[in-house]
Amino acid sequence: MLRKIVFVLVALALPLVAASAASAEQYPPTGDGPAPSTAVVDEGSEGGGAPLPDTGTDVTLLAGVAFVLVAGGAVAVVASRRRGAALRA
Repeated sequence: MLRKIVFVLVALALPLVAASAASAEQYPPTGDGPAPSTAVVDEGSEGGGAPLPDTGTDVTLLAGVAFVLVAGGAVAVVASRRRGAALRA
């Protein structure tokens, strides 16, 4: 039973790894992507009016892997407790 659960978790994690490899092919950026948005700047504000660069990161893959690992750990704990209870009974 535990082998089936591990197999399912690995099968769910494989698309996440494949998505990571696909996004790595786009690095470094070539400039062919969408144009940066032009922010409307109030004339009285400081900063010169240039749009801010996108400095964020994409954590979707990391969050997906974390979710799979936490779910797998929860399943393993439940399976372990059930097995222990069956052996004690």
